[in-house]
Amino acid sequence: MGLVSRLLLLCLPLGLLVACDGTPTGQEVPETPAPATTQESDTSVVPQVTFGDISFTNTLPGTVAEGQTIAATSPDPSTPPGDETPEHILFEFQPYYPEVFQENPGFTLPQIAVYPRDQFATYGFEEEAATLEDILASQPDLETLETLPYLPEVEGDQLFHAAPTYLEFEGGTGIRYITAYGLDVSPLTTERVFYTFQGLTEDGRYISAVFPIETGLFTDAATLEGAEYNAFAARYEEYLAETRDRIATANPETGFTPPLTQLDALIESIQVNSP
Repeated sequence: MGLVSRLLLLCLPLGLLVACDGTPTGQEVPETPAPATTQESDTSVVPQVTFGDISFTNTLPGTVAEGQTIAATSPDPSTPPGDETPEHILFEFQPYYPEVFQENPGFTLPQIAVYPRDQFATYGFEEEAATLEDILASQPDLETLETLPYLPEVEGDQLFHAAPTYLEFEGGTGIRYITAYGLDVSPLTTERVFYTFQGLTEDGRYISAVFPIETGLFTDAATLEGAEYNAFAARYEEYLAETRDRIATANPETGFTPPLTQLDALIESIQVNSP
């Protein structure tokens, strides 16, 4: 069954108020006590962030990155995908462009998570990690792949991936792209589209970074009904292809908030200081 067919089964045939999507919204899980994060406060330099054996340069002006250790949560098949994860390091960024993203709970939380891959089999993550490993080894044209790896799991389908590229950092490598997830056939809204980096470290860890972005290409809300909705659904695949192309051709410096160049620089500054 194709993507549109599967998604249509979840939608009302005569109308749709956009509310059904699989956008990751971050994790609310218990913390485990750990060493404090350090971030240089001198505004004349770009802050260096360190927590445990992970460090990076915070290239996002006005934000503070805080690191913490997130306790493991046991797998539970009765809960949505991604609710359970192994113990890991999580960096959160606040405030994050409040003039754009504040007061909208639908936006993805800006964060970088570092997972121990040796526990992935327990959580059903290993297949996705192995796919990423194969991609990094063979270096195919990312545009030709139907979907790209993403962890932790979220509900819904990966609707598209745009502007994919390989990025390297000290101690590892990975891929970055812009994407959105969904459970229904509906117009994309700003909060559903996000930047992500999925990478592997040389010492066996998995890095997943997620940052909301604003492009000016999407509406904040959309309601389609009756014949209008049916017409939209009939050309949904074409709509997604057009969306991908519009994102891919946008200027990486001026077409996004924050600029893709700033986010890429942050990822490329990651250092894994293995014992």
